[in-house]
Amino acid sequence: MGRLLWLLPCLLLLIVGCDRRSPQDLVEEGLQFSAQGNHRGAIVLFKNALEADPSLADAPLYLGRAYLARNKLEHAERQFLHVLENDPDNADAVLDLARVYLKMNRPDQVASGIYRRFGDHPRSADALEMLGHAAGMQGDLDRAERFFLDAEKIDPRHLQVKLGLARVALDRHQDDRARQILKAVLSLDTNNQFAWYYLAELETTAQHFDAALTAYQRLIELDSTDVVALSRAGLLSLSAGRPDQTLKMADAIDALPTDFAEAPRLRGLVAYVSGDFRAAKTHFLNALRLQPHLNSHFFLGLSYYALEQYESALNQFQAALDLSPDFIKGRQLTAMTLIKQGRYGDAVRQCRQALSIDDQNVLSQRLLASAYIGAGEVDRGVSVLEGLIISHPQQVGAYIHKGLAELSRGDEDAGEKTLQSALEIAPQSLSLRSLLAEFYLRKNNYPRAEQALLHDEDNAESSPQRMMRLAQLYEQQGEDARAEEVYLSLTQRFPAYIPALLARAISAHRRGKLEAAEGLYRQVLARNPDTAPALNNLAYLLSAQPSRIVEALQLAEKAHRLDNTDPYVQDTLGYILVLNDRSGAALKPLRGAYSQIPENVAVNLHLASAYINTDQAEQARPHLDLVIRQGGRAEQEQAQVLLRSLKAAVAE
Repeated sequence: MGRLLWLLPCLLLLIVGCDRRSPQDLVEEGLQFSAQGNHRGAIVLFKNALEADPSLADAPLYLGRAYLARNKLEHAERQFLHVLENDPDNADAVLDLARVYLKMNRPDQVASGIYRRFGDHPRSADALEMLGHAAGMQGDLDRAERFFLDAEKIDPRHLQVKLGLARVALDRHQDDRARQILKAVLSLDTNNQFAWYYLAELETTAQHFDAALTAYQRLIELDSTDVVALSRAGLLSLSAGRPDQTLKMADAIDALPTDFAEAPRLRGLVAYVSGDFRAAKTHFLNALRLQPHLNSHFFLGLSYYALEQYESALNQFQAALDLSPDFIKGRQLTAMTLIKQGRYGDAVRQCRQALSIDDQNVLSQRLLASAYIGAGEVDRGVSVLEGLIISHPQQVGAYIHKGLAELSRGDEDAGEKTLQSALEIAPQSLSLRSLLAEFYLRKNNYPRAEQALLHDEDNAESSPQRMMRLAQLYEQQGEDARAEEVYLSLTQRFPAYIPALLARAISAHRRGKLEAAEGLYRQVLARNPDTAPALNNLAYLLSAQPSRIVEALQLAEKAHRLDNTDPYVQDTLGYILVLNDRSGAALKPLRGAYSQIPENVAVNLHLASAYINTDQAEQARPHLDLVIRQGGRAEQEQAQVLLRSLKAAVAE
């Protein structure tokens, strides 16, 4: 026991009193830590030094700087104010405190502190630099530039002053001047991270994505843990059409010891752009678990919208607005979703809030018009669109929207006139020409319909598409003979235009002209053997002839290899496998088709047949019920036959 008591004081010494370094030694070591970037360790040493000797004059200044380096702004502020209480004229403390206030977005306190210490006309380059940043923060770019230029006269090699001038040039959109200043900075300090960030911002704004990526890559070389640079490089890569590089940036962020929301956010954006909205939803939810972020909420809302989960979309758009009430895109997407739901009064309120932020925004005005028209207030909607046309006379969408609204209220003359006005602004718009042609076809005015689509038809680039659209409109109106005439003319004038030949084949197939359709499908395949729709449709056509079922299966399998996600290609392959007594193999493609088009009668009939042939009677029943409810007479009869066979099998 005595030995233990003797050891106790030694243990206490180990805990609290083994460091025999003097307070000044601790300060010196703290400065070394700061120089090495170990600001956390420096803070501990400076605090220990001050606890040992509170009279150390410079230690509070160094401690404040370490806090500033770690962005602990309130702690830094307290230390610099403590220095100034004891030494009001300490220029270093005044300047450091100004840097804190700049980060706190308190430019008035920056200016008052500088003027109090350096007078109304400072002769210090550092002081003038602080005043320049404060003026820029207040939006006074002229004063900011004067301060920076005065500072440059005092110290021509002051890099922070040059960066201030670059910031002014960037804010004024003086790209060439900004680029020149930044190159000068980098010639003096090739590792200057602020200069590389400004250069990346400049090149991004100028849409010089490769140059911007080069700047961010340099930042990543300087600091491989720079999440901001990694994230922005990922975003730029995606904008440049390089999603694989974006995913590499996400992987690099994931490799860091701390979890950052930027990695799943980048993955979510890649998934969203590729159309995989379910995967995008998962990634954005993961990002939000790590950090609330406006863009994560916004794109999660867009993903829900694409998945037709409108209430969930609204929740995310509202979450984005909670973070930034003036986020105008959030208000517009909320209005669009409400219109989609038929909640026109709520949509009107959202549009008015958006217009209170920017009363000239074109999309907000068009959405307001849509909401009024949807609510049955067509005249108010048209009035909004008329105002939009006056303020934006080249806004084609406003003309189209107004024309359709006028047609909807029975004012055909006004609607036609408005759509013709739109056509004068955008004569190459196929969708606009199609609208006019459809309008004339409904009035049986075939010459005007043809004129609407084929006017200026000597334009070789657009003529095939226009002729094809005219043929499709004729088909929609039941004018098969006129459609065939246009298709024939089109394929004669443009024999290399495969979409026209394929459309003509589909038209013949639909009208029951099977021999002609087969010949046309084979012409398409002679020109391009990998045309999946032609392979698929020809396979289906041939499947009706038992003697040609082998060729039909070969064509269907090839179409499926080329496009195994198209539900109609999946259905054709599954159906032909059923005909070949391979119902077990047919189940996978038929289930894939059903997952995408669950209301399709043919898919349900084929899937029911496959289930019955594989002794899965109960699985077949709901599909047969759908066919009986929704199918045509022939399909209903087939379903009844299959249902009777099911009941007989159960009875046995």
